Amino acid sequence: QLLNFDLVTNTQFMFGAFVVTVFASGIPGMFMVISLLLQGGFDFTPLQSGLTNTPFSVGVLIASVIAGRLGARYLRGRLALAGALVSLGIGWLHLYIAGVTDSVDHWAFLPPLLLAGIGLGLGFSSLFQLVLANVPPRDAGAGSGALQAFQQVGGALGVAIIGQIFFSDLGNSFAMGGTPHAAFAGAASLALLYVVCSFALVLVLSALFRAPKAGPGHRAPAKPDLVEA
Repeated sequence: QLLNFDLVTNTQFMFGAFVVTVFASGIPGMFMVISLLLQGGFDFTPLQSGLTNTPFSVGVLIASVIAGRLGARYLRGRLALAGALVSLGIGWLHLYIAGVTDSVDHWAFLPPLLLAGIGLGLGFSSLFQLVLANVPPRDAGAGSGALQAFQQVGGALGVAIIGQIFFSDLGNSFAMGGTPHAAFAGAASLALLYVVCSFALVLVLSALFRAPKAGPGHRAPAKPDLVEA
């Protein structure tokens, strides 16, 4: 009832919706974990925590400018690069947090979050363009709205999964007598592995997108007729 039948039977669209869900599942949960780590584990203020996360947004802004200039070129390559950059950036952050002991250097968050932000900015627009390129123009509005719904579902699922990993490990660490610093750092580093794996999966799945085929709903513009004045 929520989707046009043509969209449900469009295998490339449904595959793209799955990729959108995976793509969107990592970031909200990642910020939740980082905020809990900084504020709950190391007594950062909300302002300090927000400023520590700012490089990610700067990276998204930089990549958005680049993506705007590229238009619809190299979409699969940009999506693959996005998966690689976000996986690399969050993997770097995971390794740093795993080695944290009694203090956190907020400057250490800058390079990995900037790198991950650039990756996300490159990948988001290219992913939506890749998916919608296989949707007939008459279904473009419904397809775009459906993708945003899948994006929201992915974000909610990611928060649930990442939150479960984080709080389960945090509880186990406290039960075994771990210190707050070590418990929060260990739980956060473990939870961030989900983000690394989800974007590594996006990198793999990017190769499975097909170029859009011309069809009844994808007619090429008619060649204009020359008329003598």
